[in-house]
Amino acid sequence: MKMLKTKDLSKISNLTLIVFLSNLLFLDNSSYLELTNLRYDLIRFVNFDLEDIAIVYMIIPLLISGIYTFVASMKIVRNNFYILFICYLTVVSIVFTILRVVGYSRALLIINILIVPIISYFVLNTQSKLFRLILLVSLLSGTVFIGIQTFQQVSEENKVIDKTYGTTQAEITLNNEIYFIKSDGDKISDFNNFVSQKTSSFDIGKKYVLDIFNICCVKYNYRNSGPAVKQKSVGYVSIKNDLIYYVTGSGETFYLNSEDVLNNNLNFINIKNNFKDINKNEEIYEPGWESTKDLMIIENKIYISFVNEVRENCVASEIMVGELNTQYIEFEYFFQDEECVVRTNSDYEPFNAHLAGGKMLFDQKTETIIFSRGDFRNYHRAQDPNSSLGKIIQINLDGKSYKTIALGTRNPQGLTHTKDGKFILETEHGPNGGDEINLLDINKNNVNYGWPLSSYGDHWRMDYYEVFSELAPLNKSHSDYGFTEPVYWFRQITGGHGISDIDINYFKNSNSYFVATLNGRRLYDIDFDETNNTVLQIEAFPIGERIRDIEYIEDKNIYLLVLEDTPAFGILKNK
Repeated sequence: MKMLKTKDLSKISNLTLIVFLSNLLFLDNSSYLELTNLRYDLIRFVNFDLEDIAIVYMIIPLLISGIYTFVASMKIVRNNFYILFICYLTVVSIVFTILRVVGYSRALLIINILIVPIISYFVLNTQSKLFRLILLVSLLSGTVFIGIQTFQQVSEENKVIDKTYGTTQAEITLNNEIYFIKSDGDKISDFNNFVSQKTSSFDIGKKYVLDIFNICCVKYNYRNSGPAVKQKSVGYVSIKNDLIYYVTGSGETFYLNSEDVLNNNLNFINIKNNFKDINKNEEIYEPGWESTKDLMIIENKIYISFVNEVRENCVASEIMVGELNTQYIEFEYFFQDEECVVRTNSDYEPFNAHLAGGKMLFDQKTETIIFSRGDFRNYHRAQDPNSSLGKIIQINLDGKSYKTIALGTRNPQGLTHTKDGKFILETEHGPNGGDEINLLDINKNNVNYGWPLSSYGDHWRMDYYEVFSELAPLNKSHSDYGFTEPVYWFRQITGGHGISDIDINYFKNSNSYFVATLNGRRLYDIDFDETNNTVLQIEAFPIGERIRDIEYIEDKNIYLLVLEDTPAFGILKNK
């Protein structure tokens, strides 16, 4: 096939720049773009780690423009608009599929696919040299400008925190990304037959080491547990003496010996129980976002929080309890509530089962259980004093009475005592950005954190500002409206953030805490001042996995992380 001659090099240059620029703009304006898969593939297959996601942004438009320009330069292609269109559609589809690009704007994709072939046909078949020269200079200038803007914007997003976006200024250090190898393997039988392996070991900054053990199984990882945005939690852990107890998102319960973990041998042993017999929510066993929410052990009692179906098609977060036994656990309800939220499919009654809260914390001083309950995106609940949803409540150990100690919460997923034991730190999973770390004094009642009247995050849909203007205006101040400001808050980053859990960092003598994230796929090491009201420094360690849970194993001086992408257990050690 006859190719373009050298004298028409300007046409090729113009076309390359047009395709590159259009795809760069398309990707840069896709708010929920997720390039994590591409980044991990670069590490896995070519051992090439691009620490700055902005560079990863450039790879896709470069590939599309290069391949398409080569094909379009053939005479049989460039002279026929329909063939140009089919070629461009094919190139974009192949590149996006092979590089596993997700989260792009479908509207912008359609515009891109329609417009580029039209411009391509015009550029390749125009005869005006002056026009081509002006176009070339304009495109080069535009490419440089937009490239710089994109690089700066995305790089800044990946710093995550800046003094403008928090109560205090913090220093952030980003460390190398990690990729984990996946394994493959009916749940209890799969766990029994699965052979776990230590897949990798990495230095986390200059302070910690993270060992990764794959667990059963790829088909139970986060992405495979439900439709997009409605996936189930992979699982939760709790520690008792030398045993690690693990509950999956669908309620199967196992234990393993913590010593075996250190010896690179994860042997999951199933604990038979009646959870499925008395649980009313069949959705827990189906693909989707309703699942268990936490696991906790107090002396000889084991507690599981989960999304239960209180009445037909109406759910809430509740707790079961049973006598701890490795052979069989007889569960019964510990905390139940008649209040529930109806599952809806309407855009204007936006039910979201992820927003269930469900974190449990035992307070030894008061002999009570602190329990977080989300609002399931039912906006009026969090500020309603007659509702226990969108609240943090304190439950007596008999489970018969409770009181509200905090309200105005959206999806509180992490609870830990402060290092001095005086307060509780709560991590709040915000909407589009606006994740919070809140300080809670359980000696006070009804501390109000403002949701959904105040939030530093944004609605995922802009029309919600009009539809829910009174219920959920998301004002960008808490104190101005009489609410308690977060100790710290996070803005959104490319691909999402999503705080999940928090625990004391026992590796350091300072007032330090580990904070885990989901879509952020990073672990924070955060130093507070002695009052717990000011963040002094934050280090962010991208680890390449959604972190669902983090628990400290005291006698081994290690942390156990539940990782959802592989899935895997992470063992965090001090250097």
